[in-house]
Amino acid sequence: MILESNKVLEIIPQKAPFIMVGDLLQADENGLTSSFVIKEDNVLCENGAFSTAGLIENIAQTCAAGFGYLAQKNGAEPQVGFIGSVTRLIAYNNPNAGETITTSVKVITTFESITMIKGESFLGEEKLLECEMKIVIVE
Repeated sequence: MILESNKVLEIIPQKAPFIMVGDLLQADENGLTSSFVIKEDNVLCENGAFSTAGLIENIAQTCAAGFGYLAQKNGAEPQVGFIGSVTRLIAYNNPNAGETITTSVKVITTFESITMIKGESFLGEEKLLECEMKIVIVE
């Protein structure tokens, strides 16, 4: 683990109750990895299960945490970004409250302020969701 959840909160723009990322496990040129314990009172839990929208937001916040960490590591300030689009979405399953998911992000390409990523969320070895996402950085 490279950043515990309390330190991640210092570099992402999202604030409670809309936090959908926990510990940052890995962040480098090869990709980003996070873990997240789903709490029962999470705003994106529905009937005790973390929603597909929650899984998508978890991927986006994994990007925010990882890109923010890398920016700080290089002496820059973390930048604010937003989801520009989500494509190639395949949702397989939704985890339950109390479970811990792991999310991995690979950068496909970057052009100016837009970064295309591929994100995947897992519960253990079970793939929950995969998608491609455009992250737009606000300059």
